[in-house]
Formats: sequence, structure tokens, C-alpha cells
Amino acid sequence: MWFKKAKENERLTIVQEPSCAEADIMPWSAINTENVDYILCIKDIVVLLNKILGEKHIC
Repeated sequence: MWFKKAKENERLTIVQEPSCAEADIMPWSAINTENVDYILCIKDIVVLLNKILGEKHIC
């Protein structure tokens, strides 16, 4: 439900790649909503957020 609401409000949605997750049930739950913009491993999420925010470091 949250991902659908986010997309309705033109929000960016990012989900961890299930193969990179310790437990893949949560990423798959989000992916199955079909309201996800990006599906990435954590290191790639950091890169994406750095690009979006124009920051050099996100911890």
C-alpha cells in the first residue's frame, strides 16, 4: 500500500535487490506492488542517492 501511495504522490521508490538482501521477503513484497522505480543492491542505492542529493557521502 505504501509504495502505491508514494507513486500516486510522485515520490521516488527504491527497493533493495532481493538477491542482495539478508531476507528477501520484504524486497519481494515491495517489488510485487509494481510501484518501484529502482531495485538495487545497497552499494548501488548509496551511489544513486549521492547522485540525486548531490552529496559526496551518505552513511
